[in-house]
Amino acid sequence: MVKGLDLTSERSFDSTANISNQEFENARFRSLLASLKFLLIGKNNELVSFDKIKKGFGLYKQNYLGVQTVKISDIIGSIDRYRDFDRYFLPKKMHLQRRWAKIHNLLLKDVILPPIKLYKVGKTYFVLDGNHRVSVSKKTGVKYIDAEVTEFITGVELTPQMDHSEIFILTER
Repeated sequence: MVKGLDLTSERSFDSTANISNQEFENARFRSLLASLKFLLIGKNNELVSFDKIKKGFGLYKQNYLGVQTVKISDIIGSIDRYRDFDRYFLPKKMHLQRRWAKIHNLLLKDVILPPIKLYKVGKTYFVLDGNHRVSVSKKTGVKYIDAEVTEFITGVELTPQMDHSEIFILTER
């Protein structure tokens, strides 16, 4: 972890900032195309809402698992940012650009960022803190990310391969 790292600073970085802003625009455009595709085939392109899962499965018992290395493709949802990113963690909204580009810029410079925070349900994960870091990491081809993980205990086995409709059917049982 980098001491004194301020991810909220307004100051601009060097010329890699232009690359990061272009990458954000590219990611946002890809999200728009994916949304159109999913609209045409009648499927949901949003991240899974942890609140819906928590209420549907009655998740309350939890265990702190500590810092682990997690496969990014196993992260399927978010606690409170599920409307800001699509199911591929591509940014959907312009207000995400500044922070997204800042994180991208830091990764270009090989800055080690702090672990994200995840909730684990079955074999899937939901972002508590670090949605932008997951988005940028996924967009740049990173396969694994360090995370502080808290597991919610459930008798239902959620997997990253499940379709949104399968997950929500399970929550309504």
